[in-house]
Amino acid sequence: MIFLVYENISFQKQYEKAILIYKKSVLNNPELYYVYNDWGSSLSNLGRFDEAIEKFNQALEMYPGYTISLLNLILALFLKKSDEEALKYFDKIKTDNYFRYSKGNMRFRYQKEMQMLDVRISEIQHQDQIKLIQERKKGFEKLLDLLSDKEETSE
Repeated sequence: MIFLVYENISFQKQYEKAILIYKKSVLNNPELYYVYNDWGSSLSNLGRFDEAIEKFNQALEMYPGYTISLLNLILALFLKKSDEEALKYFDKIKTDNYFRYSKGNMRFRYQKEMQMLDVRISEIQHQDQIKLIQERKKGFEKLLDLLSDKEETSE
């Protein structure tokens, strides 16, 4: 899941600090697939989508059934404006029973994420940060639409 820092003071520094922690973590324990996912989330929050996609893929190489990382990868691709590639990855979820999530749970998580984005927008003064967050919301909306379609077809 892509987490957002609520502090109004320089959210960028928080993510950069987190990235350093993730780098150190994988140096000591390179098999920690979920650290690569969190690292990718921080990169994505900074708008560094190519690097984020690389980290999500690393997590998925270690644990192919890590649905959260796959959904974060899809979101990063949407944010990068690579919708066609994002949809190909989402097709993996629809056709492969290995990728599962509890009904409604993933939608709920991403809806909460969108609410947090609304809070961030209301707290931020800088237009460039607001634009980045608004773009994230669009990506979440696309992902939520896909999750809604999957839920309806799996019933």
